[in-house]
Amino acid sequence: MRTAYFSRHTFQVLALLASILALPDMGSAAILSGVVRDPAGLGVGGVDLDILDAATGMKISTANDTTDPDGTFDIVVPVGLYHVVFNVPQVKRLVSLRIRNIDIVEPSTDVGDIPLVSGVRLAGRVARASNGSFVFDADLDVDDSFTGDRVITPDDNSDAAGNFSVIVPLGVHDITVEPSLSDILVSERVLAVSVTGDMDLGTISLQGGFLVSGTVTQGGPPIEGVEVDAFSSIDGGRIPTPGGDSNNVGFYSIVLPVGDHTVKASPPLGSGRAHVLLLGVMVSGPTNLDIDLPSTPISVAVGSTGSVVDRGGFFRPEVFLLNNTAGPVEIRAIVAVTLPRSGATSEVLPPVQRMIPPTVFPLSGIARIRIPANLNPRLLGLPLHFVTTVLDPSSGQVRDTDRIEFRIR
Repeated sequence: MRTAYFSRHTFQVLALLASILALPDMGSAAILSGVVRDPAGLGVGGVDLDILDAATGMKISTANDTTDPDGTFDIVVPVGLYHVVFNVPQVKRLVSLRIRNIDIVEPSTDVGDIPLVSGVRLAGRVARASNGSFVFDADLDVDDSFTGDRVITPDDNSDAAGNFSVIVPLGVHDITVEPSLSDILVSERVLAVSVTGDMDLGTISLQGGFLVSGTVTQGGPPIEGVEVDAFSSIDGGRIPTPGGDSNNVGFYSIVLPVGDHTVKASPPLGSGRAHVLLLGVMVSGPTNLDIDLPSTPISVAVGSTGSVVDRGGFFRPEVFLLNNTAGPVEIRAIVAVTLPRSGATSEVLPPVQRMIPPTVFPLSGIARIRIPANLNPRLLGLPLHFVTTVLDPSSGQVRDTDRIEFRIR
């Protein structure tokens, strides 16, 4: 009797062929391969790969996208530019990873070794402040306090007993707890948590709030993709508003605590619309807040490289400018740091006047702000706002303005 023999490689090829045949008609496909390794250089099995379209962020459906016991992976993916997320089981105690902008080309793209770093366990529980009952399915986000980079934390939602557990690298991190919108609870931030080993954050209590919702329009028609943020009118601290982006009919919904707040609506770049900053939004019950975004010839947007900066260091926010017209536009730009609690403003860079040419893509630059080493200690830990405003140099009319929050420690 003749015995058929198939090597492991043969089975891999057959599996890949089956995957290709099973794919819907979406153009050319290629094989993405590599090896995930731990700090000792050993392969890491059981790592789940997510393939995200670099332009839209949408997850691409892929078969056989978990690493083999030796850490190898071979995945059939449509040709294109992707972000690839490596979700590591928590039992491995390794930090999950995202690699951006991998260009996958025919017939195959080998990314080689993917090194992972060791991590530590960050745990805690989420409860309602009103009665101590546990909060189920609250999402935990972890960001590097200095760079703003998101730490990938798979399986990071609280369980039925309110418990959560994630693997993070050593360092200083911002922790954000975001309950489901239906719970009508206010999200909570814990800033600049120094993680030096396994750590239990204890119970994070969430306050009750009220829904603030409405429609975002652009002179009448609704506008999609507008990010709605909120700041405390008392000290200027940002209140997390998960899921606050307007949908395809312009509707948004966020949860805010009782009190006086500042609400900011940030349009997507390229929409030709300006930011709107609404001061003194009083919340004492469910609140309807419709927002109309005016048109502008010049859009500005500010991006953060982190929420915390040390005394004697540099804060480096990124500033984007976009000309929404067909011709050049002259602007005057003012960059300032404000202390919202007092209203004090300090222009951190000399005002700039320049001509912005027509452009499809935003012009960007990094502001470099030195934080004095002998800064007044009373300012440490207080919310500060980095504000960029563009004006018409002739009339002084504000064309657009944007701000982000940061703190000095």
